[in-house]
Amino acid sequence: EFNFSAYVGAISSALQLGQKEHAFNYVLKVKSKTLNSLLQEGAIRASNIPAAIKQKKNLVTQELDKIQQKSINIGLQSSEVAKQDSLLKENEIVSTKIRQYLQREGFYNAAHPVQFTDIQKSLDQNQAFIEYFVGDAIYVFTISNGDKVFAALASLTSEVKIRVSMPRNSKVYDKKLKIRLNEVAHQLYSYLFEPVISSSILDNVNELIIAPDYSLYGLSFEMLRYSRDGRDHILGDQYKIH
Repeated sequence: EFNFSAYVGAISSALQLGQKEHAFNYVLKVKSKTLNSLLQEGAIRASNIPAAIKQKKNLVTQELDKIQQKSINIGLQSSEVAKQDSLLKENEIVSTKIRQYLQREGFYNAAHPVQFTDIQKSLDQNQAFIEYFVGDAIYVFTISNGDKVFAALASLTSEVKIRVSMPRNSKVYDKKLKIRLNEVAHQLYSYLFEPVISSSILDNVNELIIAPDYSLYGLSFEMLRYSRDGRDHILGDQYKIH
């Protein structure tokens, strides 16, 4: 079973230690493993994986749960962060063994996980890749060709809560709706994109590849609004967005 909370803790800890590439690689693993774990659960039950391997997987998962709970409650010391990282590596080893058994039995086939360097090499000089991750908070990771990862906390919570309340009087509905949606577009830009634009990583970039997450799926990033020189602009006017 994939331990999502443990990876969230590892991402947070890596960022606190300034290990941005390390944190970003964990994000890539989380997104692929979240889907893969759904496929694995039923396959493991139906396979002939030795009981010792299953037991080892359970023990590592329990240890990761304990250290993650401590991370949430009181935080981790540097030695405990190292232990957490070691447990995650151990989890990778036993998970690899499980995948090998499942592959031999025809249950499961997983591709090699994408790494930070794989994405960086695929980018043109005018492109940047922006990855959002929703865990204990909302994180944003940005890569451009030739630069290392820029990472920031986009929101202190896992949800961007913006209330849109509309008047019942239909005569004023359209006008107030337009005003409120404009406010929301500015707020979302401030939450989700301003941390990126405030860095220099998007210098000379005019094309963005955005990978949203969780509650951010379905959001039209090109419609986010910002003010400059006393005028309103939308993000889609400044960047070509995929």
